[in-house]
Amino acid sequence: MAAMMGGIFVSLAMVFSMAIMASCANASPDKKDDLVVIQNSEIAKTAPKKIVHVKLRRSFKGEYSWDLTGDDVKEILKINRELKKEFPQN
Repeated sequence: MAAMMGGIFVSLAMVFSMAIMASCANASPDKKDDLVVIQNSEIAKTAPKKIVHVKLRRSFKGEYSWDLTGDDVKEILKINRELKKEFPQN
């Protein structure tokens, strides 16, 4: 009885796998209408911003100081001005 059930299971598995393979064979791989790619030249030319690292320290008196490192001098000066506004005691 168990051998007969195993044989039925194997034959059903083969039928299902053949049906799946047949349905995959009928699918058209030539359909290129599903994917649309648009290239925007403005996005392609945009370079990522250089990172400015800020190391913020607080003294025992409650005063703040910071070190700024990075490649973009204008961005470093901008961040320095913002930090001076945020922490005016320095």
